[in-house]
Amino acid sequence: MTAATASAAFQGWSVSPGIPGQFAPEWGGQFTPERLTSLRQNTWSFSAEYPVYVRNMALKYGNDGLRRIHEVGVHITKEVYEQLLATITNLAVPHTICFGNFYWDPLTLDGIYRSMEKGGWPEIPKTIFGASNQLAELITHVNQFAPFSVEKYLKINPAEEWGAKKIVSLCIFAQNWGAGLPLKDVINPDSWPIQNSEDIDTRIDDVHTKVMFGIPKLLRPVFQIYDHLNDTKTASVLGFIESGSTDTSVRTLIELGVPRETAIALTIQENAINFLNGDGVVIPQSLERFINAARNNPALNEWHKFLIEEI
Repeated sequence: MTAATASAAFQGWSVSPGIPGQFAPEWGGQFTPERLTSLRQNTWSFSAEYPVYVRNMALKYGNDGLRRIHEVGVHITKEVYEQLLATITNLAVPHTICFGNFYWDPLTLDGIYRSMEKGGWPEIPKTIFGASNQLAELITHVNQFAPFSVEKYLKINPAEEWGAKKIVSLCIFAQNWGAGLPLKDVINPDSWPIQNSEDIDTRIDDVHTKVMFGIPKLLRPVFQIYDHLNDTKTASVLGFIESGSTDTSVRTLIELGVPRETAIALTIQENAINFLNGDGVVIPQSLERFINAARNNPALNEWHKFLIEEI
């Protein structure tokens, strides 16, 4: 028995119905009722993903969810499924938020929703500019409800001194990245200057994984819950972190396949041509003039010119 198989058996999984503790190489298996109901909701592990999946399927499909779960190779008894279904029948959080965040446990989202209804949460940033402290406080607070998600998306334990400092650094990167600063400035803020060459690679990796992907994934349901309760639209802050700019022209160029750093360099050219109409839609002729002007600009880096040859 391999270590992975032994671990799975310990967790109470079975591919063969009625044989608790058995496991097989195929994905899927059978929950034993005792293990399924005893899995801690906020413990991040391989097996902890399965109850989340089952609860989401139950929430989305109701009684038909059991059939759908069996079709993908996860076999649980009707009794266990009904027990799970009963735990999500009185959720306060809107189901649309759960459906839009299928990687989150509905029970966790419900806990966040009920807590936010009562108040006492850190302020949700309304703009990316100057948002680093608010983001850090928010992540630390989310950790009280979903430590497994913080660990999953940021690879951090905020309870540790290093973890708390790491959150602050990531949020500074997120603020500067979302505000549209060049990467060299994002990873080398005045409050946390680069100390050696290894810092450069580590910080670039952090930006491309934990900042662009991890922070939005972690905080999106929190922003959505806040917006639902307060009839606001703050989630655009996370969109800026994902795309790396608040500038519509930069984001449009990125969508057209231009690398972020090149898109920023193009839009800050002197006398750069506006290629968007009042609704933010590309004007083809203006875009062509914009690109041609960049290609003929002697002040523009040759590498940037090379990257826009195919546009």
